[in-house]
Amino acid sequence: SPQAQITTPEKALWSSYPPPLLSFFETYVDGLHQDKEERVLFPRLRERAAEKSTTFEALAEEHHQERLRLEGMRTCLEGASYGDGLSLDTFLVNARSYVALQRSHLRYENRWLLPLVERLLDKDDDLHVCEGFRDLERRFGTCFVRAAQEAMRSLHVVGERQAS
Repeated sequence: SPQAQITTPEKALWSSYPPPLLSFFETYVDGLHQDKEERVLFPRLRERAAEKSTTFEALAEEHHQERLRLEGMRTCLEGASYGDGLSLDTFLVNARSYVALQRSHLRYENRWLLPLVERLLDKDDDLHVCEGFRDLERRFGTCFVRAAQEAMRSLHVVGERQAS
């Protein structure tokens, strides 16, 4: 397939939009959210349902695959922002794959993991998990919701600059 091309106006967008989005996903989706699951939630669930351990390992492997796609996007970002067709193609392949992995992963968590959490964990477990989540949020310096709001504000500002 022919390589994607970026026009001059699009180059400014490439240098403005992907970096804050990638940073958000790397820090708060790959970092904070997945750390909460892998370091706090999954270990607690393994204590309550050891027979499901391979499922938690599979979810952690999905996290790893998502991280690889983010790394692939980060690696190609500079070349794509300068209009390099191969970098842009590779970035887009990784981005589409990342989105597909995220969608599938979220559907699985919503259908299987969250009902399991509700079934297996009691109030003491909830307190333990929430405290572990708060500890991780303190290490990251903010919470996921505030970070998402800030990422959206920065994209809005970039969009306004591009429109004027």
